[in-house]
Amino acid sequence: MAVAAVKIAPAYIDNYQFQDAINTEAQYALSSYPKKTNDDIRQEVWKKAEDLNIPAKPEDIQLDTSSGTISISLDYSIPVDLYVYQFTLQFHPHADNHTI
Repeated sequence: MAVAAVKIAPAYIDNYQFQDAINTEAQYALSSYPKKTNDDIRQEVWKKAEDLNIPAKPEDIQLDTSSGTISISLDYSIPVDLYVYQFTLQFHPHADNHTI
C-alpha cells in the first residue's frame, strides 16, 4: 500500500496544483492590462505544467476565447508502474471564467 501511495499521490497532487493554476489563469487572463493573447496564456499554462512535471506540449493546451469568456483545458496521462501492475492515470483539468 505504501508503494502505491508513493507512486500515485504525487500525480494527484500535481494535478490539483495545476487545476488551481489554470483556474487562476482563466479568472484573470482577460481582465489583465495589457490584455493577454492566446499565445501568452498558452505559454503561462505550459510553464506551470512544465514546473509540475506534467507531460504536455504547448500545442496540447486547448484554449477557447470567445465573447469575453475563456476556457482552458488539457488532457494528459501519466503511466504508473507498481512493479507487479502497470496502469495509466488519465487527467482532464479544465477551467473557465464563466459567471454563475
